[in-house]
Amino acid sequence: GIASILTAKQVCSAANQLGKQRVLSETYGCSGQNMSFEDRKWIGDWLYVLGVNFLDHHIPLYSMRGRRKRDHPPNQFYPQPWWKYNRLTEDYYTRLSYALSRGVRIVDILVIHPIGSAWAVYSPLNSRDVNKLDASLEWLQSVLLENHRDFEFGDEKLMKKYAKVNEANINVGRCSYKAVIIPPSITITRNTFNLLKDFTENGGMLIAIRPTPTHIDGVKSDKIGELISKAVVIDDRDERALLKALESLPPRVQIINSEGKPIREIWYHLRRDDMQQIIFLTNVSMKKNFKAIIKVQGKGRLQNWNPLNGEIEDLPSTVEEGYTQLELTFPPVSSYLLVMD
Repeated sequence: GIASILTAKQVCSAANQLGKQRVLSETYGCSGQNMSFEDRKWIGDWLYVLGVNFLDHHIPLYSMRGRRKRDHPPNQFYPQPWWKYNRLTEDYYTRLSYALSRGVRIVDILVIHPIGSAWAVYSPLNSRDVNKLDASLEWLQSVLLENHRDFEFGDEKLMKKYAKVNEANINVGRCSYKAVIIPPSITITRNTFNLLKDFTENGGMLIAIRPTPTHIDGVKSDKIGELISKAVVIDDRDERALLKALESLPPRVQIINSEGKPIREIWYHLRRDDMQQIIFLTNVSMKKNFKAIIKVQGKGRLQNWNPLNGEIEDLPSTVEEGYTQLELTFPPVSSYLLVMD
């Protein structure tokens, strides 16, 4: 099924920042021999909207005799009765893999990964404190994606090697971010502290979620209070305050209903390759239908590139207030690959 956003977002963030073209995920293990083609699309599209672009099947067995048929199925190989139809799914993901490995993913928000804080409070005797940090991070990830505020993680070790402040932006490798969020934390590294100090002094947008860090490299520090005083500080689980703090940062993509509210079950993945913007949209619900208004920042000819059959069609759209806009219908587990030239 679809569960941990964290695992996919960690590897996809590092790959995008370091310019790695492919992100591989072992997929479909423990899903059962009764897994349908719809199930495969639901799980695969969820991974691809998060940034995976290379599926590694678990597991192709030459034989299902004896214990093998119980080895974390499904078996995705020729003994299956549906094998002659398998190309339907494989061609779809081949085309999608090509499209979503082009160019660079465009993301404006960097979330400082709080693994250092987890190390600081972890005890094998009592995991309560680390579980609190984990639950807060899960909430933050979900609420950002459901409100179409895409984000990537800043791993503090990678940031020491690859991050620098560029005016009011912070760069990690080849990626540039306009806003930084510190999730509930206990400690950050001295390098991260120095980067964020320069970032805020240059007018960068910093948001800190309570409880805010009080330590640098695991040692209590008064200096960190000065940094936090320059941030917009909000309470944990306060979705309204988080969205208000991000208000001055125009969203790249909006996915709304007729009342102008975000459709939380439709997520997006935005890339830029030269003059083209590539937008992958997927309905992560297996039950709900949506009529959605899609708004993409910028102006250009909009096309639907259909990964199921390889066909390309022009889409009617309008331009309003700097966004190219169109309406699309999303049945359960449906998706669109749009290209704006």
